[in-house]
This record gives sequence, C-alpha cells and structure tokens, in this order.
Amino acid sequence: MSWTPEPTALQQVVSLFTQASSPDNAVQKQVATGLQQLQQHPDAPNYLVHVFVTAELPVHIRQMAGLQLKNLLSERMGSAKSGMPVNLQYIKEKLPPAIQHANKAIRNTAGTVISTIFCFGHAEAWPEIAGILLQTVQQQQNNSDLVDGAFGALAKICEDETEGMKYAADETFFHLCESTLIPTLIRLCNPDNTTPVVRKWALQCLNYFAVSHAFCSAEPLQDFLTSYWQVLGVLATDQDPLIRKQVCTGMVAMASREMEKTVLTAVEPVLTFLLACCEHPDYHVRLEAMDFWPLALRHDKCAEKIKMLLPRLLPVLLANCVYTDMDYSGMDQGQLEDDDAAVPDMAQDMAPRFH
Repeated sequence: MSWTPEPTALQQVVSLFTQASSPDNAVQKQVATGLQQLQQHPDAPNYLVHVFVTAELPVHIRQMAGLQLKNLLSERMGSAKSGMPVNLQYIKEKLPPAIQHANKAIRNTAGTVISTIFCFGHAEAWPEIAGILLQTVQQQQNNSDLVDGAFGALAKICEDETEGMKYAADETFFHLCESTLIPTLIRLCNPDNTTPVVRKWALQCLNYFAVSHAFCSAEPLQDFLTSYWQVLGVLATDQDPLIRKQVCTGMVAMASREMEKTVLTAVEPVLTFLLACCEHPDYHVRLEAMDFWPLALRHDKCAEKIKMLLPRLLPVLLANCVYTDMDYSGMDQGQLEDDDAAVPDMAQDMAPRFH
C-alpha cells in the first residue's frame, strides 16, 4: 500500500516553508525549531518529497523542500549512527517525473536528490534509475527540458561515482558502467542520430571517467579507451563551443596518462585542433585547450612536433597570457590592490639566478 501524507502534518510542513522567507527573527526561530522537529519524524523524507512534487505549490517552496530532503537523506543515509532508516519506495515513485519539469531549479534539485541517494546508498539503493534516465534521453532527445533534467541527474551521479574511484568499489555501479552506461553514452555521442545538447551531455559524463583515468591502461574500464578516443576524434569536427570545450577536456585527460595510445596516434591533427581551440572566440574553449601544452611539452615525441607550430603557437600563448575582463572579475580584491605591474622592479625585488 502506497504511503499517504496525514493532511494536518502536511499543512504544517508547507507552512514551515511558506514562513521561511519571512524577515521576522521570531518567525525564523520558529521555522528553525519546526525544521528540527521535522527532521526527527520517521516519515520526514516522504513529506518533503510530497511537497517537492506538488505542482500547485510555488516553485521556491518546492525547491526548499527538495533541498531539505537532500540534506536529510545525506544525514540519514550517510551516518550509521543516525538511527533513522530511510524507506525510499515513496521517493522513488515520486521523484523521477520532477526531472522533466519546465523550471530548471526543480530539475536541478531533483537531480541533486537522485545523486545523493546514489552517493550514500550506492547503486544498489536505486539500481534502475540510471537506466530510466538513459531511456528518457534516448526516447525524448528533442525535449530540451527533459534532456537537461535527465542528463543533469546522470552527470551528478557520474561525477560523484568517479570521485576517488568510488565506482570501482561499487560492484553494482561498476557492472552498470560496463554493460550499459558507458556503451550508451558512447553511442549518444554519435552526431548522425543525436542532437548537439545530447552529445554535449554524453561527452561530459564520459569525461568524468576520463579525468579520473578510468579508461587508462591497468584501470578498471581500460577496454573503453579506444572507443572513447574515437569519440573525441569524431566530435572534434563539431562546431558547437560547448562540445569543443568537452573535447579539449578529454584530450587533456588523455595527454596526462595515455599520450602514446591516443595523442601520438594522430599527433598532427590533434595539435592543429588544440591550437585552433586556443584561438577560439569562446573563453572557456580557450581555457581548456591551454592546459594541453604543458603536458605535451613533457613528452619528447610530442615536443618535436610542437616545434613546427611555434611561429603560430607562441603568439597565441602570449595573447592568452593577458588577463581578460572575466579573469579580473574572478580575482580576489587583494590581488588587484597589490598589482604593481606598472612599477619598475628594484634590485632587491629580483631573485638571484644560479648557473
């Protein structure tokens, strides 16, 4: 029998989130006390997900309930001492449709809750959700909201599972990667039958594995190295800047550990591509491509090829050494206050050189 909220208790929960935006300190204290009491209720996760998926409620209340649910699940599933077991059945029933919501905040919050369950409960807590998300993308790839929601959740899962190679210890998720997840992501990178948005998301998910070196030799998913490198080669011709940025990320990851099996198999086209990306009008594409050159110059075979590109490469590198407005906006104020680039150096400012 499916769980049903008790009307009075449900109204109290909704009232808490309604009052949460009040500027009155006394009201805020009441809300904080009420939330603490709610956290002790055995059915608190069910009440929170019910509020989160209730279409009639304002978006900001639903989002607050979703974030509170995420925090509560983190506490109960992440601590063996919490003493509060979580029944996920009702959450599993109600949460997936939220990733299709027209509001991005709702979609993102739903993805965060899904990845939290995966992170703390491992794949065995919800083994079918990855398949549901992939199937959703494949069947509805022209629905941008749905693709954004499903892939947003999947990307969070991939990011969490590849951190510290957790996927290798999670037997259920590792089997899912081998049998379904990675082969499907590779297929979704095919430009012949997918949209640019789908390709961008699929490659982003694959890159979480690549950056954690999962595809490298002697690593658990090394059998996918060749297929992954082929994906990068195919998508290198894509003009979409979001896809180009992801291709650069992947190539830099391969250059860091698998130069011989990847970059050096097509060194001239790879160097030409990355040099062109360093000249790209999109700042983020340039930023990703710049990370390649220090890695490449440490490899003798690659360094020899780079010599031929120096007349074009050096001006590009120098041009990108100049701070952009975006660089300045991201700086700590102290860096700007202490900027003395226009002040001539004194003798004591120069470090000695040893020969």
